[in-house]
Amino acid sequence: MIRLALGQLCVFVTVVAVNVGISIERGRGVGGRALDDLFTIAILPVAAGVIVAALVDHVRPLRILSRRAPVGARPFLVGVFASVITILVAGAYIMVADIAVPDAALLCGVQSLSLLIILLTARRVWAGRCIRCDYDIRGSLDSGRCPECGAAISSLRRSAVY
Repeated sequence: MIRLALGQLCVFVTVVAVNVGISIERGRGVGGRALDDLFTIAILPVAAGVIVAALVDHVRPLRILSRRAPVGARPFLVGVFASVITILVAGAYIMVADIAVPDAALLCGVQSLSLLIILLTARRVWAGRCIRCDYDIRGSLDSGRCPECGAAISSLRRSAVY
């Protein structure tokens, strides 16, 4: 979950840094606006994304969000991808529509929706399958290890099989 949040945060903090740079270049100065931008453009959408990811993982356990699965940088890349989609969609909406929607609400909504769509297409953790290699472990529960990759089978996974 932390890698997912870091991926999101990298994109949103970059957007804030670009906004601050543009403000300085135009001679407007930064003032307290940078902290407001950091909160509304970076912190709130990331928090919304983490909440959505936690809810999806609670209802439908995902392999990409599991601590035991060897996922590498995939959660980070999912966070980056969802945030880039959010910036593109929300930016296009802000430019095209003149309807007054608070930036934080728009970014949180689009971030939640894009992350929800991405996570619902991710691979699940199935009962009776090894979390590392997806091997059927129902016949080898007594050994306590997956015969394919050697990963330990937790008691939670054993109880989910039967």
